[in-house]
Amino acid sequence: MVLVFAAEVSPLGSFTFVPSGELQKKVVVRDASGVEYAAILDPSQDAKTLAAAIKPVLGNALGKAGESSELLFFPAKGKNGRNIADAGAKGSFSIVLKDILGVPESVYVWRTPLTAVAAPVFCPIGKERMHADWEYCPWHGVKLSEPPPIKALR
Repeated sequence: MVLVFAAEVSPLGSFTFVPSGELQKKVVVRDASGVEYAAILDPSQDAKTLAAAIKPVLGNALGKAGESSELLFFPAKGKNGRNIADAGAKGSFSIVLKDILGVPESVYVWRTPLTAVAAPVFCPIGKERMHADWEYCPWHGVKLSEPPPIKALR
C-alpha cells in the first residue's frame, strides 16, 4: 500500500494536483532486482474499505493535498514468489513515479530492514541505537550484534 500525491507548484505557490487516475497508471513498485509491479486496478473489498476510511481523514488533515492523494495497492509477492518489500529482511525496494509533471522518472528508495519495525540494534560501546540495516557503528567502528529476526508483517 502506497499513499502518493503529486502537484506542480506555481511561482505564486498555488498547486495543480496530478489526477488520481494518472497516478494509478504512472506509479510502480520496483523490487531489489529491478522488476516493476503496477498498482492493482481492482483491489480487495478490504483494501477499498481501508482507502474509503483513510481518504476523508487525509482531506481533513491536509486539505486539497489530502483530497488529491491516492492510496495505491500493490502485490505483496513478486514474480519469484518472494515478498517484494520485506520490512524485516535486508534488502530494498523503490516507489517509482514515471513521466509525472515532466520528469521522466522519480525514484524513492527504501532500504530494509525498516528500523521502525525491526528489533533494536545498539552500539556495544556507546549504547546508542543504530539503524537496523547497519553492521558497524559509524562512530566506534565496532561490529553490531545481530538483532533477533522479526516475524513477517501481514
